[in-house]
Amino acid sequence: MRMALAYKPEYDEVSVSSIEVLESNVAAVRDQFNEFRKEHKSFREEVRASLEKLDEKIDRAVTTLRGEISAMAAKAASDLKDLATRIDGQLSELRAEQRSMRNAIDQTNIRLDQTNARLSVANEKLTSVDTKLNALFWVIGGSITLGTFVITLGKAFGWF
Repeated sequence: MRMALAYKPEYDEVSVSSIEVLESNVAAVRDQFNEFRKEHKSFREEVRASLEKLDEKIDRAVTTLRGEISAMAAKAASDLKDLATRIDGQLSELRAEQRSMRNAIDQTNIRLDQTNARLSVANEKLTSVDTKLNALFWVIGGSITLGTFVITLGKAFGWF
């Protein structure tokens, strides 16, 4: 019984006709490699020059932006200082108004205290008058009752 292999190995070997052909191929590869190195070197120099130009542009832009930022910061500081001064002025005005209102309220409270004292005196007098009127009504009521009682007794006993 014969068995067939599914895998056939491939050989990576290349047949070489002669050493001269091999040396000429190596020389050609070396020449191409040297040419590539020269091109790579010039490309690196171009890239470095471009990067230096780009760095210079970036440095100029950064310097410009720093100047603008400094100017804006100075303007913002000035604006904040002006705002703080204006707010301090307004607060001073509000404090002055508050003091004057407090003084007016204190004066009003003094007048209210005086009025309350006068009302207390008037209330005491009114209470005194009320007590006297109450006593007077009791006396008048008692006198009328006594008079009526005396008249009734007088008529009953024939005194009148």
